[in-house]
Amino acid sequence: MAGTLIISLDFELFWGMLDVCPLEKYQDHVLGGRKAIPGLLALFQKYGIHATWATVGYLFARSAQEAASFFPEEALQPTYDDPALNSYAEFSKIGETEADAPCFFAPSLVELVAETPGQEIGSHANTHRDLDTLSEEEILQEIASSCQNIEEACGIRPVLLRPPSGSYNDTVIQCIHRSGCIPIQWNLDTLDWQGLSAEEIAARVSRQLQPGSILLLHAGAEYSAEALPLILQTARQMGYQLVPVGELIDPDSDTVDHTGMQLAASAS
Repeated sequence: MAGTLIISLDFELFWGMLDVCPLEKYQDHVLGGRKAIPGLLALFQKYGIHATWATVGYLFARSAQEAASFFPEEALQPTYDDPALNSYAEFSKIGETEADAPCFFAPSLVELVAETPGQEIGSHANTHRDLDTLSEEEILQEIASSCQNIEEACGIRPVLLRPPSGSYNDTVIQCIHRSGCIPIQWNLDTLDWQGLSAEEIAARVSRQLQPGSILLLHAGAEYSAEALPLILQTARQMGYQLVPVGELIDPDSDTVDHTGMQLAASAS
């Protein structure tokens, strides 16, 4: 056996692109991603894959009104030089429910993931704001709100958290641990979010795969589902065993290196 491999997906829909481009430029991509998620889950079941889904807290909301209940206290809400970055202001524009705003709310898909055997749901913070730009109090609020949403929806409090955009500093890591969570990153980015073809994604994985790799995919990327069988074929030919993050992560680690790899306490 060559080692273990984790498939980890960031599940964020448009929240991951809110500060990058307007919705009209990315909407078709997100809607295509929504359609691909049931196919990904079917592939995971077919191949016996236990994957980890780092999920943005807002996706659990069934309505804009419920999402507003996830907001931090007004005193903890930041101000923005660029109003386009203010996710709190989006709710007056996006629609009331998942049917009206499928790029922003996804309780039906979250339930589908949770009901699929072997799938592990972790936190991707509540609003997909880069945690290293926030105060300590704001970071703790982001984590607490996200974990509460996941627990209420799935009945299990998450212990794994991936910082949005992979952005972290010492304060972020400390706050994650203080919240009772374990930070997870990745060391193999498929770049599926850049629109690479299935063959390009699979070739990139083949070149960079190593024992203990955490492979980053995005639940809404266009070619992830198509690339997955190619990735699995390569990994199994190389003798890899696929496991979820919870089976591989070191719970005693409090260090994440510059590549996103978790380091055991003795190695820090």
